[in-house]
Amino acid sequence: MPITQQSGEWPVYEFHYQRLTDRQAGSQNADKSTHRDDVKSETTGAVVVASDISNRASNTGDSEYRYRHDPVTGLTNRREFTARLQRSMEYKNGEATDRSLLYLNLDAFGHFNSLAGNGACDRYLRELASILDVRSRPQDTVSRLSGDTFALLIENCTEPAARKLADDILNLIRSFVFEWQGHQLQTTASGGLLVMGKDTPCDPEQLLGQAADLCHDAKTSGRNRVHTAHASRPESDHSDCNELVAQIRKALDKQALILEFQPLKPVASVTWGDHIEILARIPGNSAHEHWLQPDQFLPVAERFDLAKRLDRQVILQTLTWLGEHRLLKPRLKYCGFNLSLASVLDDTFADFMESVLRVSNYPPESFCLEIREPHATQYPDEVAVLCDALHRIGCRVALDGAGASVESFRLAAKLPVDVIKLDRSLMFRLGDDSVQQIMVEALHRIAQEAGKITVATFIENDDILRKVRNLGIHFGQGFRLGAPKPLAELTPAAVDLPTGRIGG
Repeated sequence: MPITQQSGEWPVYEFHYQRLTDRQAGSQNADKSTHRDDVKSETTGAVVVASDISNRASNTGDSEYRYRHDPVTGLTNRREFTARLQRSMEYKNGEATDRSLLYLNLDAFGHFNSLAGNGACDRYLRELASILDVRSRPQDTVSRLSGDTFALLIENCTEPAARKLADDILNLIRSFVFEWQGHQLQTTASGGLLVMGKDTPCDPEQLLGQAADLCHDAKTSGRNRVHTAHASRPESDHSDCNELVAQIRKALDKQALILEFQPLKPVASVTWGDHIEILARIPGNSAHEHWLQPDQFLPVAERFDLAKRLDRQVILQTLTWLGEHRLLKPRLKYCGFNLSLASVLDDTFADFMESVLRVSNYPPESFCLEIREPHATQYPDEVAVLCDALHRIGCRVALDGAGASVESFRLAAKLPVDVIKLDRSLMFRLGDDSVQQIMVEALHRIAQEAGKITVATFIENDDILRKVRNLGIHFGQGFRLGAPKPLAELTPAAVDLPTGRIGG
């Protein structure tokens, strides 16, 4: 609705009208003999939304505007979006900043075209684009890259906040309903959230390609979800990456992860019971291939947003196995699981743990979730919230890799964890390096004052074990105390009874 006059310029507004209907009111006013399905909704009012599009309208005829904007939605087009992404990368000059790229593709949008035609689809996209533009933050750039594909450049936003923003946008798309000739056009979207850090490549097309891969992965995994990963440089891409992803997915789909355990042994005093950490392996594609170790599959799992699913599958398979071996229940005192960053930042992880432990015969205090020190350093607030949620369930929490940075001393004192696991870097020269000994002793004393248990990892020889024992560390872990073994070898001690032998 252009509003103009001969003297001066008037603003241009775009109006959107939406009827408010009440089917219940219509049924009450209808004749009692009327069939329920024949009752029409009664119009009770309307909502009118006016948007000032003066700037867009005044530039509509300008070739520069058309060059940079999508003609259907008025959003920036792919050309302008890649240019802004390029400028953002160059402006930051390689610094580690809080930026993310969200790539969105509507699910089953082709069905709209066959149902309603191109005109209705364009109106749907125009309405949806208007909502995305209004609901996005002012500093973010929203773009329509192609037919049913959108993108957001999210700046000055931490990774947890970007993840929540992506989920909110998916909920917004899912709840958006466009009415056309008695039909309701409504769909979901799949997304790829690419977190850009210090080592992010500056080529915008590479970034869009990586985000598109994540989006495709989300779509093939079931749609209506967002997969998140950190941007990587081209040299970190391996030619066999797709094969590794397929191998990981196959193991997850078939619930065929290979589980091992490594014991934690008391070194300062005698403690009864089994203390173990669960380790996962990915089976080979054939019986002759070696298993994939964590350093081989974890980077790929994290990049393609499979780490969260991997964490949950390890926990589910372990609890299933333990449920089949109830004689272990009195002996199992500590069962540790490593958490990826995706699980640490997942708001639903504590609910997942509560649901699986509710049907388990093992008490929640038998299980400990291990969070890496770099993740706790980068996201202390999120980790503290997760610790509190897990404690309410009854689980314990460990800080894994303490001592890797100076920040570890503050975390060991203030973070609400129950166990402090010392980093491997402190163990390598513990026997002959006095500085390392002082750092280990300081962390141990801080943990003791805070009422926490300490665990020395990577104890590989007698010298390290002797020094760890002299320092008073509570538990030790490493090949000197016990190598990883298949979970099937974790059996209760044999007991001979008049009715026969149990356990063993």
